[in-house]
Amino acid sequence: MGMFIHIDVDQTKLTSSQTKSLINICPVDIFILDNNIIGTDSNQEDECTLCELCLDNSPKGAVAINKSYSDEQLTSHANHK
Repeated sequence: MGMFIHIDVDQTKLTSSQTKSLINICPVDIFILDNNIIGTDSNQEDECTLCELCLDNSPKGAVAINKSYSDEQLTSHANHK
């Protein structure tokens, strides 16, 4: 887990193509695929630039960025099905 940022992913809300998109869209390679399950590279989480590409391209509630330094949470909000 990152010291400043922790990212949660709810795989049940993602299609296979959305999962692949998350892995490809992140500019700092936070998302990883392990045995067809998406997760995060905990060593990369603090590299998050808060660009929100993952949030903009994921169904509502599929991705949450937790800011440890402010107790704020950003969640995906796209209306994808």
